[in-house]
This record gives sequence, structure tokens and C-alpha cells, in this order.
Amino acid sequence: MTDLRDDDQDDEQVDGQAIDALALLGPNRYAPELTWPALRDTCRALGVGRVVVAPPLPPDRDLARAGRRLVSLAESTAADPVRAIPLARVDPWEPSAAADAAELLDSGARGVLVHPWEDNFRINDVGLLTPLLHELRAAGAPLVVEAGFPWVAEPAQLADLARRFPSVPVVATRGGHMNMSGLSGAAMLAALRQAANLHVLTSGVYRQDWLEQVVGAVGADRVAYASHAPVFDPRLEFLRPRALPEPATRQAVLAATATRLFER
Repeated sequence: MTDLRDDDQDDEQVDGQAIDALALLGPNRYAPELTWPALRDTCRALGVGRVVVAPPLPPDRDLARAGRRLVSLAESTAADPVRAIPLARVDPWEPSAAADAAELLDSGARGVLVHPWEDNFRINDVGLLTPLLHELRAAGAPLVVEAGFPWVAEPAQLADLARRFPSVPVVATRGGHMNMSGLSGAAMLAALRQAANLHVLTSGVYRQDWLEQVVGAVGADRVAYASHAPVFDPRLEFLRPRALPEPATRQAVLAATATRLFER
């Protein structure tokens, strides 16, 4: 595969050092399956050495089994040039959600992904999510939220959840908002200022000026690069952090923030 990096960029080397903070790996009820060989090859071409992988909703809806597959994959790639970092995924409506999360976190998962839109719950439904957040707090692991969806995972709701559980890192995909125009970006920036444990992934954020505004307002340690493959194209998503102007900022967004969140 052709090397997709910009060889003329005079910043730090990223070969094998960058971390993709989210890819959806495995059988997918709503989209073609992203396989490990395909994701691994793309990571090699980009200079990504570690990738955080989470299950999409599988056709059989067995999220626990999908999580176990990713934990096993991570074990098998531990010494490889491209290494998988597994996340569990749970549906908080399921009675076994907190127990499944605890089992997977104990087995090697580095956090839990939830999808308020697909599973039909508000991200700040504290009564529903408290058992899961307690497990994450005990494990010292983050909650990754498929964010930006109207009514269920908007910026103010993300901030509300994060403030209620300040010891649990909350990581929002899509910069925490889908519509990069109007007041949505300002709303997410306000949410980040309100909750010091709230973070954003760069996936789908096509406003480079907004990313730079976030870094300036709350720091690069609250932002992490993610391809969010196969929802987005990793080759394009990788350009966003590489275009940030300061080398220290690029290093934080490409690697340091995700290392702190997902490596333990």
C-alpha cells in the first residue's frame, strides 16, 4: 500500500508512534465489516502503531462476545508492529451491562464504548448509567461516547454526565457535535470548559479552526486523533492532527492523550 503520510512535513517522526483512538472492528449490523488485516494495513501505511478498537453493533447483538473477540485480538497483537487496544461495548438497558463491562475490563479492555443513538438512551440518564460508571471508576478506565446525536448525546448532556462523574474520563467521538456550523461548536467548547474530564476525538471534525480553538482553550491533552473507521476514511482523518501548527500539539493529539486515556 502507498505511504499516505506527507514526507515533506518537518515535524517529529510518527512512524509507529501515533495512536488511532477509535476504529470499529468486526461484524457490523449496519455496514460492511472492517477486518483486522485491512485496518492493520492502513495503520502501517499511515505510521500508526496502536489502534483502539471497539465493536460495532454485531448482527447477533451479542456485544459481550464481540468484546471478548477484541480482547483476544489484542493479546495476539501484543508484540506486533501494529497493536490493538480493546474497548468493550455495552447496551446500558441490558441487565448484564455493568457485569459484562466489569468482566471485560478485568480481562484487558481499556474502556467502554456506548452508543446512545443506536441503543436509545440519553447519555446523561444517570439512573441508567450509574452502575456502568462505577465499574469504570473502579477500573480507572474511560467511557467513550458516540456523540453529537440530537436529543441523546449533545454537548450539554455530555458535560452534565462528565460533571457528575469527575473521576471517569468521558471521551466524545465526532468532536462531541455533528453540525460544525452555528452554535454547535460553541456549545461543545462550553461543555469542555465546564468538565475537565471531558475529551474529544478528532473523527469527523472538518473544521480545522475549531480543533485549534479547542486546543487553545482547554489544551491538547483533551484532544485525541481517531479515524473512526469504517465510518470515516482514515487517510483523510489523519490529515487533521498532522495539520495542527505546533509540534508539541501534534504529538499530544497523535499519541500522548490517547496513551494517557487507554494505556494502563
